[in-house]
Amino acid sequence: MCYYSSHAAKVVDAQAGDVLQVKTHLHGTNWLMLAGTKTVACLKPGTEVEISRIPFILRWTCKVKQGTRALFTSVRLTDATKRDYFVLGDGQVVRVNELPHRLKMKVIAVPVLDRPAQRPADLEVREAEWEEDLVAR
Repeated sequence: MCYYSSHAAKVVDAQAGDVLQVKTHLHGTNWLMLAGTKTVACLKPGTEVEISRIPFILRWTCKVKQGTRALFTSVRLTDATKRDYFVLGDGQVVRVNELPHRLKMKVIAVPVLDRPAQRPADLEVREAEWEEDLVAR
């Protein structure tokens, strides 16, 4: 997840142990940034995070609960505001733009990208089915 409009900001790949914070920008999209900085954090599909802090006023209305673990995924859509998702442990899917401003999360694990020649063929079929399911929601 790296937004096309983030070219004006400093951008880094998120690493295990990083604390990220959701920032809502003027154009209406949420970005994940390193907490306490103006640096955009890019997530790879399959990155595992744990919700570490929800703003106090939003704790009762937020779609996610503190301590929840989630996997980041991205589907191929032309609309950049609808392509980035977190899949929670209970199967609930939450778009990045549905997360509240100032929510903090800690990166638990970042996947190691394997070479395409080592990927099983059925994995690509399952990913395509999963993307179709997410787009249908």
